[in-house]
Amino acid sequence: MTAPAPAQRIRDWLCVAAAILLGPAFQVVGYAGNLLFGAAAFFYFFVCACVIPLLVWNASRLRFAVWQLAVFSMMLSVVGDNLRLRAMHGRELVGVAYVFWVLGTLLSSPLPMYHLLRHLPRRRRILVGAVAFIITLALCVSVELITR
Repeated sequence: MTAPAPAQRIRDWLCVAAAILLGPAFQVVGYAGNLLFGAAAFFYFFVCACVIPLLVWNASRLRFAVWQLAVFSMMLSVVGDNLRLRAMHGRELVGVAYVFWVLGTLLSSPLPMYHLLRHLPRRRRILVGAVAFIITLALCVSVELITR
């Protein structure tokens, strides 16, 4: 196995840094644009569905780490902002964090799943795709149970 080129390593680490800074940047832009309620939710969905996949696309060897760091950063920014505003209490913290992590993961998952399945042989691709589908259903059901 050969070592990645220096430019590739730099690009990977820039993507890691961008993934970590994505949540705070989301907060700054949201407050600067006076985004409230529906507009903030749309902006969250947009960032998860469009910006995170772009970061994953640009990362080469650290795609999964960049993907989950970006989702985790977005989730922490929402939870941290709610804690700052005292809009959430102790019990709700875990539920809100989980729901935002699941939303971010599912909205941004098509490109990472493509990269995962692309290199697998047909049989494994079907098996891994079926497992991913079952995990997706389990996540959706768990969010439904938490939000009741």
